[in-house]
Amino acid sequence: MRIYRPEIHASSETKKLIRLLSRLIADTVGVSTQHRNYPDEGIPLTDVELGELIVLLTKFREQEATYEAAYLVSETFNSSTYTDPSLRKIWTKNRKRLGRSSVMSSAKWEDFMFRLGVGQNYRYAKSNPMTFRHFIKMEEILFHSAGVEPFTVEHLIARIQNVEEKLEKLREIAREGEDQVGDTAIKPLETIQVPDDRSPLSSGWMTSTNKLSAMLTVIVNTTVIFTTRDWGVTGVLSTAAGSMVNALGD
Repeated sequence: MRIYRPEIHASSETKKLIRLLSRLIADTVGVSTQHRNYPDEGIPLTDVELGELIVLLTKFREQEATYEAAYLVSETFNSSTYTDPSLRKIWTKNRKRLGRSSVMSSAKWEDFMFRLGVGQNYRYAKSNPMTFRHFIKMEEILFHSAGVEPFTVEHLIARIQNVEEKLEKLREIAREGEDQVGDTAIKPLETIQVPDDRSPLSSGWMTSTNKLSAMLTVIVNTTVIFTTRDWGVTGVLSTAAGSMVNALGD
């Protein structure tokens, strides 16, 4: 199936947030060790950039669209809630905000959910559930299109591939009518952590590669969740994967 370029809906502030996190991850995992202009115990961002990063993270986390995207992802994989009309309302409202038609919204929602691999027997499904392999291809294109540094893209994709089994199990649980329990629970907002004391270096926040990777994965993918069907599916799956990566710790 042909993959079209994603419709990335991100403010200038979100785009800058993505660039800063991308740089931070690339350096934290050691890609630029030979080219550093600061000591090993230092950080790859200036004090001004670090302060800006924290402000941008705070603003992003507090946006209504962020809350609604996170809620959609977390509740979509719960069998007791994914049929809740409020989820479709959130999806339809945000798609309309981005200029997409609300005509036949019920049919489009069912097709979206079936493509996501959640639930069964949708009347309006036009395709099969997205395979993990196809999802990874789309995710790689999305990261590059969002301006994530090439090395960081490789790193993020590897992290997502590491949770393939858990992600597929999550889809299976939803299809079989079970709810998230224990380590299968998806909590996207918990991935976007803002240091309270504004001392991320001393708290270990800036050296936690899984947590930084999870944050960037969630942030990038919330920019496409309410766009086209397949990019929306990619966004939901990857946001769930980001939550899983965050839960791994370091």
